[in-house]
Amino acid sequence: MKKPILKMIPNILVYLFLALLLVLFGTISYFTNTWKELTYQEILFHLKTSIEGTNPDMIISGLVHYGIPMLFLFVVLVVILHIVKKKNPKIKMIVAAGMLLVLLVANIFNIIRFNNKTNVITDYINSKKGITGPDFVGENYVDPATVSLTFPEKKRNLIYIYLESMEMTYADKENGGGFDFNCIPNLTKLSEENDNFSGDSSTLNGGIILPGMQWTTAALFAQSSGLPMQMGVDESKSDKSDGFFTDMTAIGDILQNEGYQNMVQLGSSANFGAIAAFFKDHGDFTIHDLNWAYEEGLIPSDYYVNWGYEDEKLFDYAKTDLLELSKSDQPFNYTMFTIDTHFEDGYVCRLCGHEFGDNQYANVMACSDRQVTDFVNWIKQQDFYDNTTIVITGDHTTMDSDFCDDVADEYQRKTYTCIINSTVSPEKEEFREYATMDLFPTTLAALGVEMSSNRLGCGTNLYSSDKTLIEQYGKDKCNDEFSKPSKLIMDLANDAFTDEDLAKAQEVSYMEVADEDGTIRFRLQDADTLNMSDVRSLKLSVVDYADNEKIYDFDMDIEANRVGWCGVVHSEIPYDHLDQLMCRVYISIGDYENYIFKDFAPVVFKIWDIKMDNSIE
Repeated sequence: MKKPILKMIPNILVYLFLALLLVLFGTISYFTNTWKELTYQEILFHLKTSIEGTNPDMIISGLVHYGIPMLFLFVVLVVILHIVKKKNPKIKMIVAAGMLLVLLVANIFNIIRFNNKTNVITDYINSKKGITGPDFVGENYVDPATVSLTFPEKKRNLIYIYLESMEMTYADKENGGGFDFNCIPNLTKLSEENDNFSGDSSTLNGGIILPGMQWTTAALFAQSSGLPMQMGVDESKSDKSDGFFTDMTAIGDILQNEGYQNMVQLGSSANFGAIAAFFKDHGDFTIHDLNWAYEEGLIPSDYYVNWGYEDEKLFDYAKTDLLELSKSDQPFNYTMFTIDTHFEDGYVCRLCGHEFGDNQYANVMACSDRQVTDFVNWIKQQDFYDNTTIVITGDHTTMDSDFCDDVADEYQRKTYTCIINSTVSPEKEEFREYATMDLFPTTLAALGVEMSSNRLGCGTNLYSSDKTLIEQYGKDKCNDEFSKPSKLIMDLANDAFTDEDLAKAQEVSYMEVADEDGTIRFRLQDADTLNMSDVRSLKLSVVDYADNEKIYDFDMDIEANRVGWCGVVHSEIPYDHLDQLMCRVYISIGDYENYIFKDFAPVVFKIWDIKMDNSIE
């Protein structure tokens, strides 16, 4: 009975590895062809936060275009092996080995292609490197809490509209866009007639997307705080009760302190990407999202299109909200997120036309162009308009896989920007080079707020003559520096130490060991539910039972990287003693001094190859 089972094992392994390699190939192909602008930071963020509300069509599309073909190919390969076995059983394993080799090589080339397009793997490797050199973000940061902000006697209302994936690129070249046609003619005119900081030029201008600003939550974060959304933090806290950057000051906090009514409206679930957590922790916003629409009976409980409800409803609900908010003596801050223009190809609603033929994404952009402009025209007819400033901005550049393929490589893609009914004018009529984070202080200036500093966070007031970081250092320098982990952001991200944080760190942390020229290198990992700056010291005590119970005591180096921090020791303990060691880590944090953090026996050590680890110099 045992022999037939043993004979089956090679066949099972062949089929298993065929399936795994095909799944890997299909998955990488899906990411490469669908998310050309995908970043490692975005992947990490969404792995650590809620994905509730994700459009199921994205998953279905992946299964249809990549999952089913890979399944079909798997069946074909199995049938071929079955035929070979019948005709010549001796060469079946040779054929199987050939199939596996071909798939392995195909995956290697596919992964290289994926990284060449997205740099996700390169960014992951870089994320494992500790913080070295100065903290560019920290050096250029101005804490808004330390800046004197004087609001006008009559405070102005703010309507802030995030347009999903909206770029100035979608205009024609004559107006500063990247296409031969213009699928956003009304938004183009609106921006050119108001403020986009193009100086005396009659063309569009917009915000450059720097690292940490490339997806919706990161865009919200940057435009609200003047900081990039970096991942050198304990992201698991960002959508939990622990709070979302609670020590950071954002525009919602400022306006709440000034007596504003804060409200946000979006047609998807605000739980997606920790958006609800951000708005609750920074301004205690009233949240009107998909779940709210269900609870209020505005849509049936089974209603779901695209990511929730379409923008047509969003604008209708917004009108009701604004009329209600305007009845109060308090000023209001009303934020909106459109969604119909989300990649891939957007959502075709009943209002969409076909002016661009079978170019669906252009048709959806044109539809959004009309809806947004109609909404702005409605606002202008309301009594509250004279005392209201409107900011319209793209959240980030599009991630659509092919829409911008015809845009020249040298063209600088930027988000759409338009500020309407500002109380101030630019000090200098010059074309500005700016990032989306610069809209944070610029929005306050547009509301008539006098600031003792034109820098808030890392953003610069574009109405002032002060240089933005891009103007001061250049885009390439800013791209490079914002890609590096920042200790400032790590400190802002993680809450003050609690016993719960310590307990969690004790539970999930582990010890890695590596052979470093015959001696052991120790690395404490996953203790970064604790804020690195709160840890006064880490000590490692090792008992070597292979050397008469010799005791070694080490001070651990605390090394930061983009995905957290780790404790490191280069020891002189022989590597061949590894299975006869007992380790104990002590920590000094909060009220604890040299507190026993955790014990590690050889059976729980995790081995890592130092030669393959790019964090080792």
